Order: sequence, then C-alpha cells, then structure tokens
Amino acid sequence: MTPRQLRARSSHLPETAWTGEVAQWYDSLVGEKGSAYQKDLVFPGVLKLLEPKKGERILDLACGQGAFCSVLQKLGVDVTGLDASEELVKIARERSTGKVRYVVGDASRLDVFPPESFDAIVCILAIQNIDPMESVISGCGQVIKPGGRL
Repeated sequence: MTPRQLRARSSHLPETAWTGEVAQWYDSLVGEKGSAYQKDLVFPGVLKLLEPKKGERILDLACGQGAFCSVLQKLGVDVTGLDASEELVKIARERSTGKVRYVVGDASRLDVFPPESFDAIVCILAIQNIDPMESVISGCGQVIKPGGRL
C-alpha cells in the first residue's frame, strides 16, 4: 500500500505542535542523521535492544524527519515511518533514497495498517508526547506480528 493510500484510509489526523517554526527548529537540531546525542547514545542503544534483521518489516512510530528510518534502511530493513507532522514527513521523503515508506498519520490510530504487518515497532523519544498513550499501545498490539518486538 502506498503512503497516499494509507493516508486516505486515515480519516483523522491529530493536531500536532510539530509544525512551522517548531518543525524547522527540530530539523535543525536533529538533521538528516540525528543529533549527536541520538547518533552516539540513543540509536546504538535502540539497535542493541531491537536487534533488527535484514528483510524485517519495522515501523518507526513518530519518526520525525526519518533519521532512525535511514539507519534501519541501511541495515536492510523494510522500514515504514509514521508521523503526525506533515512537515517532518515531507523533509523525510525529500531526504529518502526512496526505499523507506513515510506516512502522515496518527500514532493512536494504527488501523491504517493491516493486522500483524510488522516484525517490530520503535518509538524513540516520542511516546510521552502522544495522547492518549493507551490507544498507541493497543494499536501496536494489533499491527505487530505475534512474537514481535516493541
């Protein structure tokens, strides 16, 4: 399913503060490859916990401008990035090699994806900004394969 088709299936997008000047500020802080904190500490730690394998389908929930998606794609992972900020997803798409699918969508409404479509889901430094959190966790349970990793 293409990002456009996925967006069409999502009838509700949440309001997000990650627009305009905030999106530009965040992109200047994180950039294409992540901030120093992300590159040196967060991303290696997440990779150690996640243990991604080539060919796995992984959802990067609240992916921002796609810095971690890019890391996963370089490891041979089939990556989908989802974020509520149209501006950050636009930046991610512009920087993408075309191998990562980016979707503008609501992290609390993951029913835009078929059940059990991902081997793993990551949400890096973002879940605290998503309300209601319960529906995010519930949605993850629906779109992750049995035995998958969150």
